[in-house]
Amino acid sequence: MRRHVGAAPGDLGGLRADLVAADYTSARLDRLWGVTASRALSRGELIPARRALEGSDDPAAALARLWMLGLAVSRERATSALPRGWEAALDHGLLALDNEGVRGTVDLRPHGEDPHEGWVVSGVGSMVTGGALTAEHVVGVGGASATLASWTPRPRVQRALDVGTGSGVQLLSLAGHTARRVATDTSPEALRLAGITAALSDVSVDLREGSWFDPVAGERFGLVVSNPPFVITPRSEGSRLTYRDGGGVGDEVLRTLIRDVGAHLAPGGVAQFLGNWEVASGSEWDDRPGAWVRESGLDALVVQRDLLDVAEYARTWVHDAGTHPGDPEGMRWYSESLADFERRRVTHVGLGIVTLQRPSETRTPWVHLADLRGPVQHPMGGHVLSQLRARSWLAMHTDEELLSVPWTVADDVTLETVARPGCVDPVFIRARQASGFGCARRLTALTAGVLGACDGELSARQLTVAVAALLEVDAGQAIADLANELRDWVAWGLVR
Repeated sequence: MRRHVGAAPGDLGGLRADLVAADYTSARLDRLWGVTASRALSRGELIPARRALEGSDDPAAALARLWMLGLAVSRERATSALPRGWEAALDHGLLALDNEGVRGTVDLRPHGEDPHEGWVVSGVGSMVTGGALTAEHVVGVGGASATLASWTPRPRVQRALDVGTGSGVQLLSLAGHTARRVATDTSPEALRLAGITAALSDVSVDLREGSWFDPVAGERFGLVVSNPPFVITPRSEGSRLTYRDGGGVGDEVLRTLIRDVGAHLAPGGVAQFLGNWEVASGSEWDDRPGAWVRESGLDALVVQRDLLDVAEYARTWVHDAGTHPGDPEGMRWYSESLADFERRRVTHVGLGIVTLQRPSETRTPWVHLADLRGPVQHPMGGHVLSQLRARSWLAMHTDEELLSVPWTVADDVTLETVARPGCVDPVFIRARQASGFGCARRLTALTAGVLGACDGELSARQLTVAVAALLEVDAGQAIADLANELRDWVAWGLVR
């Protein structure tokens, strides 16, 4: 199915002006309800924030009560906070009147950072309703969307595509470095809310209804992003929740994206996905995603950020749906999930990020798969882009060319040495990078000497010869030993 929906609504200028005038921003709300309530909200607890706003006559407090905390306000308070956008909010179904006054019918909250902060409109979550989510729930700002935004490279491109846009969260981040944006989804309600998100956030977007890449057949983009419905759930009754269960068996959703995105990437174009993959008994975590990316014909960086056993994984998503393993529905869903995994001998599920790139030159694509479950520095997009550029350069250059470059050690790299008391030589030496992926590499006396001397003056070959002479080791063997180490340093950004 493919249907052109069009641009975002054009009659929400007054409502946007009201949100700006009320200073309905993340910073303002944090000041209104304080650190304790803000932390409680991140845990799914509303009471501290509700109590903090009691009696407040601040317009931002009224809007937060309506659209974030699930509370009614008087019609007088609502119209006072929304003098220009009141009618539009009613017309677009963002507010409703009842016996208690006015209530929000959506979740409408500030999101992003200056200068790209806007407002995201989504369905009301289970934190407010206290019940299970409906099948067509449109998810809003969450940990997954924040992770995707953080890890997405931000080169300036003409055209960007958001596949499965949902409430349009990624559009706010794309607005700052893309000239044109296309967003797709199978859900008409998701596209409606994404259009409102875009209009309120002053982001132009071409909205299209359809499955995966069907709405953009024959088109190419410089950047493709997707926070897809990747959750691995039992399919005996079809998809339970549209926003997270994309159909197909097991991890077919991510495989489909990886398989099909290449046809829609311009030369040098990048795709950034979140995803889950199954790990069967007797296999390695990277077997399945590794096979998929190698079949794609694209450059690929796959980073596993977590690995859960199937019971922990199923329990996590039972809670996400607003149910609990002790509820009848939760127990049924939990049991079916475990049975579904058992049928395919799946013992664990990997959670991670997939970055793909169409090479802009004729060469063999490179593939790197890394299990990096430790903390990283956010945002990560700049580091991912550096990885793409460094690994692409390495794919085009020989060891001889690599050794001829006068590399410079990155500013955030430190050397750690451990020695026994009374001993001159260290037990071990380690290089550690403070930013990005937090790369750490154990070094020998030779490689530590070369890395420490990389100041952009002498080539890696010249430095190796000099350090080998100091250590009284064979220079030819030292150069051969350094080449693979140096490729790793360049790839991860220890040297530039």
